Amino acid sequence: MKERGRVVKEVKPSGNSGSVYVPREWIGQSVEVRLFSAESLVLEALYPYVDSIVGIYLFGPHARGPCSPDLDVDVLVVAERELSVERLEGINLVVVLLDELEAYAGANPAEYSGIVNEAVPLMNGQLLEQMRTYRVDGELSAGFPDAVAKSLAIARSLALEGDYASAAYALVQRLKDYSVLSSGGKYSYEHLEDYVSGRGFGKERFRKLFEVYEAKKRDSEPAYGVSSEDIAGLYTVLEQVLGSLADKSKASSEDSSREALLDRARKYKEGCGSAV
Repeated sequence: MKERGRVVKEVKPSGNSGSVYVPREWIGQSVEVRLFSAESLVLEALYPYVDSIVGIYLFGPHARGPCSPDLDVDVLVVAERELSVERLEGINLVVVLLDELEAYAGANPAEYSGIVNEAVPLMNGQLLEQMRTYRVDGELSAGFPDAVAKSLAIARSLALEGDYASAAYALVQRLKDYSVLSSGGKYSYEHLEDYVSGRGFGKERFRKLFEVYEAKKRDSEPAYGVSSEDIAGLYTVLEQVLGSLADKSKASSEDSSREALLDRARKYKEGCGSAV
């Protein structure tokens, strides 16, 4: 990658050493070579707060393998107390308190699942293994339908103001969460895309809206101009999610009532000396 007299390149094997190729027009000039290490960058930046930190984990592109230093490093920090951390250059920081980890997992299932499944521990690998045991699927907790309904209301308000990109962000986030909750606690974009397209929303169109979601998440300007029709389509899919949740809740309630009735009948017959 070349920009303003700066080149970022991978060091290649060269005999018993390594080498980096630079543009031909640089021949005869002096260059400075710096070693980039995401791990060193993070640990150095967080050193002043280490007394309050119990775990540090890379996630995102730098956790998946070597990548350009131009990409910010995504980091999850688990802390015992609140950290007064200002903006760290080149680092996207997610800080969660130790005693709020399970609550964070339940409130942010897609983000949490994505982080812990690819996380690389820089500090406290044992805690990471524990974090991977937290369930974010299962019951589709009572609070999630409320969260979906709230996101629908927020999206409607934003759309009325003409802020379609922010409305798309709110709706896609809830679809991500539901994708995790309905697939055993695992997040994958492919599963999310298949779910949405299975409800009549075109894959290519959804990819563009997901790119808008990612841009808004990074506080950057989306390349795609979201339309009112896009928001209406996402809205319809999420309304179907609400309907599905309502059906599951009703079925669960009916099963519980039936089981409770059978249990009462069983105990009554046992009390009367009769077998069930």
